[in-house]
Amino acid sequence: SAIPGIFLTLPFITTMKVLFGNRHIIKDVRNYLDIKPLNSERRALWFSDIEVDPNVVKRTIDGMDIGISADQFPLKVVMPEFKEKTFEQNGLQTMNLPTFYEKKLASLNNFTFKFPSLLKSIDMLYKENPTEIIVATSGPFGLIGVLMSKLMDIPCTGLQQTDFTQKVDEITGENSMHDVTDSYLKWFYSILDYIKTPTESEADLLR
Repeated sequence: SAIPGIFLTLPFITTMKVLFGNRHIIKDVRNYLDIKPLNSERRALWFSDIEVDPNVVKRTIDGMDIGISADQFPLKVVMPEFKEKTFEQNGLQTMNLPTFYEKKLASLNNFTFKFPSLLKSIDMLYKENPTEIIVATSGPFGLIGVLMSKLMDIPCTGLQQTDFTQKVDEITGENSMHDVTDSYLKWFYSILDYIKTPTESEADLLR
């Protein structure tokens, strides 16, 4: 089958746009990889491109009005592997996905984007048997989270916590990046099932 070729021949973000733009392709990929709905108790995967602070995760969950406290919510954080640990995870379950490419952006304070290996990541995440996805990032790990929600036909909630376009403007000082970033973010949030924002004004930025 030519389906896996999508993952191998196209750039990462282009691959995602192709997949999310056609429900028939998602269905074909689901069938090819033999991904079936699984019955399970409530379990969420939280996706992040950065190392997470467990206290921030707890406060966010408690503020999401999901009918369950963070202490009772079965949650696992999915993120890249970091050589230097900033936070003690203190009981927070985590998993690291294999990556195939890293890109350090000098224009964003040398932040390094790590791109997950798609086929290996899909296999690992499917075995986690999640019932919902939470993406706290619009980067590569956020995209793999959205992809899993589409493949497993489970809800995906995105957390919009800051005006990222404004932050890019402040860091880069380049007007040329504004429209690119703004267009990408509006596309990203348009493919989610739900969006949680801290304020109504920040919700307006996504419309």
